[in-house]
Amino acid sequence: MNNSLIRLKYFDTIRHLLRSGKASDPYVLKVTQEKIINNKLNLDEIPDPLYHVRIEDYVEIDENTYYKTREIKSNQFYVEYDNGVLYFNPTEEGKTVKIEYKGRGVLQFPAERIWVHNPNPWVIDNLQEFIDFIFEKTQEITEYIEYLKNLVKKKIDEMDIHIAICKKQTDECKKISEDSLRVKKETEQVRDKCIDTTNESIVVTQGCIHATKNCDEQTKIAKRELELLEIDRLHTKIQWLAGKDVKTLAEIEKDYPHPEVGDCVITTNGEWYRWDGVKWQFITNITGGITLATEEINGLLSKNDFIKLKGIEDDAQKNYVGEEAKSALPSYVHTKTIIFELPLNKFKQGVQDVFVKFPMNGQITNINAICQKPSVDFTSIQVQKIQITDFNKGLDNWINICEDNKEIMFDYGAYSSSKCSILNNKVNKDDCFRLNFKHVGNGIENISVYVDILI
Repeated sequence: MNNSLIRLKYFDTIRHLLRSGKASDPYVLKVTQEKIINNKLNLDEIPDPLYHVRIEDYVEIDENTYYKTREIKSNQFYVEYDNGVLYFNPTEEGKTVKIEYKGRGVLQFPAERIWVHNPNPWVIDNLQEFIDFIFEKTQEITEYIEYLKNLVKKKIDEMDIHIAICKKQTDECKKISEDSLRVKKETEQVRDKCIDTTNESIVVTQGCIHATKNCDEQTKIAKRELELLEIDRLHTKIQWLAGKDVKTLAEIEKDYPHPEVGDCVITTNGEWYRWDGVKWQFITNITGGITLATEEINGLLSKNDFIKLKGIEDDAQKNYVGEEAKSALPSYVHTKTIIFELPLNKFKQGVQDVFVKFPMNGQITNINAICQKPSVDFTSIQVQKIQITDFNKGLDNWINICEDNKEIMFDYGAYSSSKCSILNNKVNKDDCFRLNFKHVGNGIENISVYVDILI
């Protein structure tokens, strides 16, 4: 025989792994529970036709009866003994039945000998080629998704950096605005004082003019007084120079080389300088010119506001700290909730691939759950916990939180679970939690489980 033909995938054999039924190789008794789906179910092995397939509350019909009437009643079933397929009445859909039979073994078909339907009559594909194609495309999609995840993460990191820079610049602008507002208020106060002084000078001048009408002597005196007032005005003239921030006297002389008498500048540290015609004369530091308020005198506050502020302390609410603050708050503030989000439309029975670690000590007060689409029968979910030391060691010391048969339960058609009975409510710091689906109802989708813990 040509050896190249032996290597062809089309020559993979069908394996008949069947028992002989003799004493040395007897058939194996099988007792299982299976759910009827699409009016039928498949046995794990090929059944023995002599022992028959036995189901509680059901009667088997033979091949002649089935092919004669093509009808299966609600309490009947038909068995294809060649491949181990059982057929039922459509009214039995979704029911779980107990089956007893003797297994002869299994037939194993290689994927290369299972042909895939293709509308092109000249193209021949088998299941293994289709599986290999799906695997290859899955790998490509997985790699592309990973590339997109890395790209998104990179862009998010860049955005975080830009946000941090913008926040820093915003804080700096806010501080500059506050400083400018403070200097503006101080400048307005000085300006008001200058206006008052000018008004007083005007009154004196008007009095002098009135006196000149009485006599020439008074006119001469008035002229002399006016000359003196003019000199005083030059000494008291104040004209604020704005537009440049200066820190020292040297910077003032550099930035204002040709000042006029009365020009004034305030440095960034609050020092007030005035040009007297010869030099820049230091006047005062305006940042320390206002005293603090007391019960007797006004200051940065009025004395009345100071007395009110001081009296608040006696009647103020106590400032709780630490455990006292924790005890003073209502219970709902101390309640934290663990949320398991399972956005799936098909669940496996058993432990789910979701784990949560709780970082504090506490006590479980309530457990409930909701779903987006209810099941056609009941769904049972147990919440389990384990200490972090056992979890890190890989031990299987998981403890059921609810009583058996009183855990999270979705009844037929229910969107919310019934109230469960909590057996182990104590929670230690860093305990881990998981969900164990004891029974999955057909059709249930998108489940959320809530565990309330009082800390």
